[in-house]
Amino acid sequence: MNFFSRRRHPAEDCASDLANILQYQLTRLNLAYRSKKDGVDVLQCVEFVEPLIAYPNEVRIEVDVSRLPRGVDIPSLKDSKVLETLSAACKRPVRFEDKKTGKGSWYVIEMNEQSNIPRMVKFSSMRQPEKSPPLIIPVGVGQQKEQRWEDLRKLPHLLIAGATGQGKSVMVNAILCHLIRRWPPEMLQLWLVDLKGGMELSYYEGLPHLPKGRFVTKSVDLPAMLAELQTEMERRTDLLRGNARDVDDYNAQQPKDKRLPYIVLIVDEIANAMLNKSRVMLDGQKMSIAQASEFLMADIAARARATGIHLIISTQRPSVDVVTGLIKANFPCRIAFGTASEVDSRVIVDDSSAHGLTVGRMRFRRNMELLELQAPYLDDSEVRKIIRQVLAGDYQPEAVMSAEDIARAEIGYLLSLAESRCGRRFAVRELHKLTQGLVSRDRIEVLSARLEQEKIIKRQWGPRPSIINVSARQWQAKYPPCVLRPASGSLPPKSTPMPIEEPIVQPEDTTPEPELSPAMATFFQGLNDDHHVTTPSN
Repeated sequence: MNFFSRRRHPAEDCASDLANILQYQLTRLNLAYRSKKDGVDVLQCVEFVEPLIAYPNEVRIEVDVSRLPRGVDIPSLKDSKVLETLSAACKRPVRFEDKKTGKGSWYVIEMNEQSNIPRMVKFSSMRQPEKSPPLIIPVGVGQQKEQRWEDLRKLPHLLIAGATGQGKSVMVNAILCHLIRRWPPEMLQLWLVDLKGGMELSYYEGLPHLPKGRFVTKSVDLPAMLAELQTEMERRTDLLRGNARDVDDYNAQQPKDKRLPYIVLIVDEIANAMLNKSRVMLDGQKMSIAQASEFLMADIAARARATGIHLIISTQRPSVDVVTGLIKANFPCRIAFGTASEVDSRVIVDDSSAHGLTVGRMRFRRNMELLELQAPYLDDSEVRKIIRQVLAGDYQPEAVMSAEDIARAEIGYLLSLAESRCGRRFAVRELHKLTQGLVSRDRIEVLSARLEQEKIIKRQWGPRPSIINVSARQWQAKYPPCVLRPASGSLPPKSTPMPIEEPIVQPEDTTPEPELSPAMATFFQGLNDDHHVTTPSN
């Protein structure tokens, strides 16, 4: 027994374990050299310089550059995909530092917690942001408990994948429950496909949002439903062509009884259809269910955004024969829960970091952005409670303003301020101060460009601001005056109210004052309540 041996510090053991993980993963990635010597296979791996350096916040492992295996160089060691694999294996962020002054190259492993994301997020704790767009859906909670909401119109489709029991069905339930309690049946239709035999989405079968015959439980019936949805998409395209650029613009021009509802198609476990080789008829041709489903989904996903049709697809088998390249190309926004292998994670989000995630934790790929989030959780009792409330009629859907309605309200508010307090000048900087932060300066410039195209305001030469080019009654007929309410109980801290000047006492005039229109009188009354502005009396 060696009495002079030193007991190793826990940090040294941790650094040694991490070095072994790095060496093993680099060997798996073929960053090694295999040869034979005297008939024996010899494996030359990437070596590290002793001693390993361990700090409280990070571990620094120096690569022995002088003994690199044949065919392995520094650029291959710091490749982004290699670092992604090492980070997933170590469960901590790994970066590579290359010292060009000859002092060596290092793998730096951050020992702090990878994120401050909570482990459990209840669906009831998600708070929808103010002035949110129509089809906003909850995605999850990220760093510093920041809630992530996304507009389904901009995604415009969503692919959810992961291993069994990782939270895919819970995520689908959260999206559905939020949509049905926010939208009335006249403005939202749900087309549901539950290929698990109807076990997951059977709660929603009796909802008024679900048209008759729009609940499918067998993969054989999926191509027929997709063909009907394709026909509806073509019909809407004909309505919008030449009249509007999207369904929101079209609905803004129509009365409420003629507006087109949003359609959300949700397919749970698409793998049962993508692996079904039974033959069906499509456009007079025989093809397998997998081929027909892939062709129709790709066509709908590519052209349905402007018509108000959106797809949400989930699967627990994210292989290349299920999530094909044609489908993946039309679903730029994807969610990966914990996967069984790194290959499955790469198929979904083009990154291996989803392998080995805990239950409810996800990787959210939004175009080029990759985020780590915790999905909202709600159990079956909450789902049944929300559905009972909607069916009983004692739960009123939330009043929602479309993007066009919000723009019209903001324009009416700005034009009223320009008419009453700016001398009919539509000055961006002056209006931004008068709104006290309710409308941003960039937003006012966007609305100003719109009003210029509609010839309601006219730009002047030089630095002079634009002016209102039509009479008050003309612009009030299109944009009724209104008063915007603050998003929360208090105004933004950086905005300070405009000082109120004392009214100048003028000598009495025998000329009678012109009477205000009812719309302007209502605007002044609301402006008094919100901004404490002195207004003329009738």
